[in-house]
Amino acid sequence: MDYRRWGALGGIVFATLVVAVNVIIGSSAKPEATASASEVAAWYSGNSSIPIIVSILAPIIWISLPVFAAGMLAYTRSRSEGVNPWAVMAVAGVVMQNAIFSGVVATDSILATRATELATQPQFTALLWDLNHAAMTLNHASLVIAAGGLAMALLTSRVAPTWLGGLGLVAAGLFSLSAIQVVPALEASPTSLVVFPAFFAWVAFVAIASVTMLRRAPMTADTSVSRAHQVAVDPVAAPPVS
Repeated sequence: MDYRRWGALGGIVFATLVVAVNVIIGSSAKPEATASASEVAAWYSGNSSIPIIVSILAPIIWISLPVFAAGMLAYTRSRSEGVNPWAVMAVAGVVMQNAIFSGVVATDSILATRATELATQPQFTALLWDLNHAAMTLNHASLVIAAGGLAMALLTSRVAPTWLGGLGLVAAGLFSLSAIQVVPALEASPTSLVVFPAFFAWVAFVAIASVTMLRRAPMTADTSVSRAHQVAVDPVAAPPVS
């Protein structure tokens, strides 16, 4: 399997699991950022299976996203001279995203496994809850780098429709508006809701870019050998490489 197919597979797995995780969490009526320590402890006590599921799926997501980014790095390089610096920037953003989001999953796991004990320690519960939301919001800065870098890599390499690169830039722009709202997010301000259109744009971008990369996979080995033979026999009649 060539690099484009691996990258496309990684992107599709990432988009699928991220949507699944958010549907699971969204359907459980998770408390808002301003919820009291008792409400937080009660939710984790009654929904302890959800953080466990997330902690299982998270490593798969963290593996699939770098695979997608690496595939995009190689894909854009194949249509340009040397490595595309925008794609390199995107890979750095993906690594940064995985590092920061591990803190979100870690605090979720602690709150879930220690929910009974934390119910008697409201100050510590509130601290973990705020840390969870702050890390989640700051994580959006890494997605600005990832989405923006991948979008610019596509646009400068001209390996995908212009509108797809535009979609990535929209996601990056919206994430940048969300990343600077750590305090509003902790206060459950309506302005922090900009993260929702950013999330949808980002997931759509990754999914569509993956399908595009998959559809434009290079020739198979058999096809390449066949064409090489045709060029050797009759260079004039050989069709150009698209």
